[in-house]
Amino acid sequence: VLSVRSGADGRTVFETTDRRDVEASSRVRTHGFRSPVPLRDLPPGMYVLRAEAKAGGRSALREIPFEVK
Repeated sequence: VLSVRSGADGRTVFETTDRRDVEASSRVRTHGFRSPVPLRDLPPGMYVLRAEAKAGGRSALREIPFEVK
């Protein structure tokens, strides 16, 4: 799940989901992900880009603050 949240109130202003079926493996694997984020639709202010991935009971989450001027 990729989302953009308002820095002012935490409200989700954009969200997209990408689901992939991947074969089970004991090896560490990575998968690329690309998604356009409509910045032109966002008014000026602080935001948080949030990316979350889940696989086999494990998950990873990254949050990156940014500002639209």
